[in-house]
Amino acid sequence: MLKAINTFFENKSSVYITCICLFVICALGIIDHLTGYEISFSIFYIFPITIGAWYADRRSGYILCYFSAVVWYVVDYSSGHRFSNPLIPYWNAFVRAGFFVIISYLVSLVKYNYEIEKELARTDSLTGVMNLRVFSEISEALFEVAGRSKCSISICYIDVDNFKYLNDTFGHDEGDRVLIAVATTLKLAVRKSDLVGRLGGDEFAVLLYDTDLSGAKTFTNRILDRLHIGTSDTKSKIGFSIGVAIFSTSPSSTQEAIKFADTLMYRAKRLGGNQIVYGDLKKSDDVQAAPTL
Repeated sequence: MLKAINTFFENKSSVYITCICLFVICALGIIDHLTGYEISFSIFYIFPITIGAWYADRRSGYILCYFSAVVWYVVDYSSGHRFSNPLIPYWNAFVRAGFFVIISYLVSLVKYNYEIEKELARTDSLTGVMNLRVFSEISEALFEVAGRSKCSISICYIDVDNFKYLNDTFGHDEGDRVLIAVATTLKLAVRKSDLVGRLGGDEFAVLLYDTDLSGAKTFTNRILDRLHIGTSDTKSKIGFSIGVAIFSTSPSSTQEAIKFADTLMYRAKRLGGNQIVYGDLKKSDDVQAAPTL
């Protein structure tokens, strides 16, 4: 039930959610009026306020808070509830509004921290690109889509040559700076339909959607130039071994796809590094391309 509610509201706009919550508050006010002031409905107002603060935004949550306080005041006034002082209803409305605002603020704060944690769980903390888990999950979905639409996908597996020597000689700060430069270069080079992920250490992967061998060659030759430019101020000479796996048909799993691209990358390393090796899993026809320097 909660999953269905979550899915429903996540697919709606902020204005749409706010309107639904306002309608619910009005309905609660009518029920509250019909049942009389002796039966309290206060807790039920919290639900639409919480939904608005979580699924819409903080401003919408506050609007719902004030609207709930006004509705509650109108219900109190119209139900015939008598007070010893005419200012009491206004004081009660003010206190209720404050209570609702506190609830809305706390919900918004929890949602904000939740989104941060969610984003941290999806991205590599150093470079800001996808981590291995998320890269694999989204790749799996894209392979399914590509299989239905009969289009090719290419995965580029990129390893930084001589990175261990750089790290050991000049320290982790220099190594981290290189990794950030590589990730930034890759993010700026891809399309919105492509994926960039850090698989661990000095290894990165790029998924190129709807890209065959010809398109992969164009991309990797261009990206190799950009990677060298982006890391030109490195304190030690580095290179990039790239394995490019072409999938004209979907592989059995994303793990198989990444493993095949990894195999091609190590072939590039055995050839001396700073090389690009291409291969099609189904055709087993590997093509080596010289880097553009």
